[in-house]
Amino acid sequence: MEIKEIIELVRRGLIDEALRYLEGLEDIDKVIVLSEATVVTRNLEFIEEAIYILEKYIKRVEERVIGYSEIALALAKIGYYEESTEYFNKAISLLNKLDKYNAAVSAMFLGTRLARAGFYDSAFDTFEYSFDMIIDLDIEISKKTDLILSLADVIEKTGDELASDIALKFYERAYDIFDKLKVGHRAGMLEKKIRLSKVLSFTKDPEIRRLTYEGRFKQAIYKVHEKFGKGKRGLAMLEIALWAKENNMPERIELLDMALREIDPLKLNDEEIKRAVEVLVDLEEFQRAMEFAESIKNGKIRDEALAIIGERLIELGEVEALREIIPKIESEEVKKELLSKL
Repeated sequence: MEIKEIIELVRRGLIDEALRYLEGLEDIDKVIVLSEATVVTRNLEFIEEAIYILEKYIKRVEERVIGYSEIALALAKIGYYEESTEYFNKAISLLNKLDKYNAAVSAMFLGTRLARAGFYDSAFDTFEYSFDMIIDLDIEISKKTDLILSLADVIEKTGDELASDIALKFYERAYDIFDKLKVGHRAGMLEKKIRLSKVLSFTKDPEIRRLTYEGRFKQAIYKVHEKFGKGKRGLAMLEIALWAKENNMPERIELLDMALREIDPLKLNDEEIKRAVEVLVDLEEFQRAMEFAESIKNGKIRDEALAIIGERLIELGEVEALREIIPKIESEEVKKELLSKL
């Protein structure tokens, strides 16, 4: 049985059945299966066996990087972050024992595991290390370019698994690579993902972001109801409606109606209401935006929200409408800044 099939058995909770196939696997595959079994069962005996196999039988450095990465990721997933850091550090230290080509490829794998474990800065640094190794390789330019494109693809796919605010950094780096190498269609896709991550800055969830990107709005709304409480889901739906509007999708009117029926400022904190104001302004729902801004309790945040409305009205040339907003702003500094944009 293929390792993918065995891992699928593990993920379905069929641990005993999966382990019957363990002996027929390569040692590194045993480590991967046992690491996954640790995540599913939270039984540390599996990870201990994985560590034993790795350190006793696996000699190839590339495989040891993989093994330590999988063990570290499993430990992070079950909450053993200190131990996870220890094994990630072991994997990182092994990169220097590889030639530049294998170090670059191994670092790509390691970077994805670091990101999945929540070590985002280390993941990004590891991808940059991979890039530096590729640049230093003394190989044909076409092969070097292919490797760099593979790295950009890995960085993008890593971003796809992360919350919107974290994904942005990875998407922007992948975009930079594709853009500089003149791969226009991939750069264009990443521009869209970057914008979507900014639009879904409250929603953040990568699964909802993927469904929204694909235009599968019914499924996205279903996931919003599944993952957000009643008080918060209206704001998530509002962000999805904004994306549909920006892309002139036929569902935009229905999505906006659904979001406006659902959203309630009394169920949101002040920062969340301010975000709702931003989205409502982008949707040109100015009256609702004003109502929301005025419901903000914190004076500083309320002024900021009112200024957001004012700035958009100025952009639209609706200067007369500012007369309603200016008196509501308490901060003289915010008033002056807003008036300076006239």
